[in-house]
Amino acid sequence: MVISLPSTSAFLMSFCFPLCVWAANDSTNVKPMRHYIRPCVYFNHYGTPEKRDNSKKQYRFAQNDIGFYVPLHTKTWYNKDSIGLSTFHLLGTADIIRYKPQLDFINESYKIGRLSAGVRIFYSNGKKSVLHFSLAPFVSQEFRYNHQTRGRFTSAFIYSRTVKRNFSYRIGFARTYTFGRALHLPILGMRIGQIDKKHLNIQFPRNISFDFPIGKKAWGSVFSRAMGGIYNVVTQNTILSPIGTLATLRRIEMLNGFQCTIRTGQNFSFYISTGFATRRRLNFTFHENDAVQSAPSTTIEKIPNSLFLSFGCSIRFGNVKKAYHNATMYDLFDLQTINRSGFNERASADGDIPTDVEKYELNQLNNLKYKDVEDLVNQDY
Repeated sequence: MVISLPSTSAFLMSFCFPLCVWAANDSTNVKPMRHYIRPCVYFNHYGTPEKRDNSKKQYRFAQNDIGFYVPLHTKTWYNKDSIGLSTFHLLGTADIIRYKPQLDFINESYKIGRLSAGVRIFYSNGKKSVLHFSLAPFVSQEFRYNHQTRGRFTSAFIYSRTVKRNFSYRIGFARTYTFGRALHLPILGMRIGQIDKKHLNIQFPRNISFDFPIGKKAWGSVFSRAMGGIYNVVTQNTILSPIGTLATLRRIEMLNGFQCTIRTGQNFSFYISTGFATRRRLNFTFHENDAVQSAPSTTIEKIPNSLFLSFGCSIRFGNVKKAYHNATMYDLFDLQTINRSGFNERASADGDIPTDVEKYELNQLNNLKYKDVEDLVNQDY
């Protein structure tokens, strides 16, 4: 099966906006509100400048990511104790990424597209536990790649337990391409500190961040995380293999830096992030024909460390049920952000956790509006 990424991307883009508008109208017009997670459209950019080392290697990389997620079904019901509320959330997701690596040292420049669509499922028992499952099939290849398309998928299954407001842990497993190849890895993580105040997140595979509020509308984050992927390409001018050779390009790097996220209101937020990209590797596996099993040869290139710049924004739609200091639901929202698109990446502005709520509680009460409590006025589970 051959898939044309440009035409597929155009179809997805034409489908994305109407679906989000429908979701926004649906959440606004139907009362009482049914969902806890709002539909969201997001955009992210990541790039590194040209970098030359003593061996005259030059490498630039840029990617643009646009996507959305939308709640398809939310169910809420009382537990047997008639106090706790269990919730079930089914989300649909789609994501388009355009990569542009410029490899001057081998005379190659690729334009690569990645198309992904999938589902995410969350279940909260209304007490301290959240179960999460995600599945995201994707195609990742160069636009001029007209050979047999190879589909891949990422997935994750995670159990999260909010032991206290200032401590939670996660265990599970994931299938990921963040490290340039299909790996089935355990997920082990913990949060130390209250999630709507300053806290430390530690998660394996490598994703460590110290997050803290900056005033009422901003978050700061010092982080270290892995970033990478896998792509099907065709050589054009390379000195490593004859022109027209099919190849699998694998990329991995470690990002260490600082991110500032600003939430201008409940419907819009943006971020900017910068730091150093280290331990950068490119792995080329060349194939003689369309069959990837045919006597491949591999070349590994070490790339110099570099600065990076990333920025993006998120637009959310409609009204939702309020979580109101519910630490378990906040951990659910955090899971929704950290495992976006099946990747171990967190550079996004789509988190929906209030900033240091208790500090501004008095001001919130003084400025309380009907829309802030309308789901309490007319509840129907």
